[in-house]
Amino acid sequence: MLQGILIEELDARHIDNDSEEANDLARRLIVLFQSGVRRADVLHEMIRVG
Repeated sequence: MLQGILIEELDARHIDNDSEEANDLARRLIVLFQSGVRRADVLHEMIRVG
């Protein structure tokens, strides 16, 4: 699930998969997931605003 969200966000933002920005986004998703956020729509929203 997290990989799918990451790919969608990278495509939407036109970010290269190998960039530092992509790594930062992946880390943010993992932290959110580990903190208990499980719904894909909420994860999308949280990384868009944060």
